[in-house]
Amino acid sequence: MLRRVLPVVLLLACAPAFAQGSKTMQDAEAAYRANDFATAVSILQTLAAGGSAQAQHRLGIMIAEGRGTARDPARAAEWIGKAAEQGETAAQYLLGRFLLEGIGVERNPAEAAKSLLKAAAKGNAQAQLLIGRLYAGGAGVAQDMSAALTWLEAAAEQKLSEIDDLEKMTEHLDCGLGGDDVAPAEFNQPEIPRGVQSSPLPPPRAFGTKS
Repeated sequence: MLRRVLPVVLLLACAPAFAQGSKTMQDAEAAYRANDFATAVSILQTLAAGGSAQAQHRLGIMIAEGRGTARDPARAAEWIGKAAEQGETAAQYLLGRFLLEGIGVERNPAEAAKSLLKAAAKGNAQAQLLIGRLYAGGAGVAQDMSAALTWLEAAAEQKLSEIDDLEKMTEHLDCGLGGDDVAPAEFNQPEIPRGVQSSPLPPPRAFGTKS
């Protein structure tokens, strides 16, 4: 009888410890709000290792920015890549930027465009803007002014504040799309964000929401 009761007693005794050790994205959010970045990173690492795409994405950003841990672009790219593989939209956009700029990975515009297209197709305005610029400049994809305009319009519909390309593009509509002679000069070298610091960690409230 004692042998049967003992495992149950031990399990009950350990239950509080298990509960205390089980952290969530909300706990990471709370730590981040309190500027306790080391704790936020610790929680995210546990969740990311357990397969949470959200945690992998947020952890990658914090590592890229050096918040709560040493800045390590390669390690950041690895976690962001894992999240992107699981379909995390914001991670697909960010992975595209990393591949485009060569942050933590070898620069690969073609792979960057593929990742950006995945995010753009799911409505990510920043990805739509950037893939539009790539199509306009022929970077990573064949130059296609029609596709460029389509994506820039999609981004514009979301009122992304960064967008000023749409008006420049539409000025050339009457000349015909896709011709080499009508491509705006500024699109030959698409404007690429200078470093991941220009895209800070999303507001803490984003921790508990899907991208």
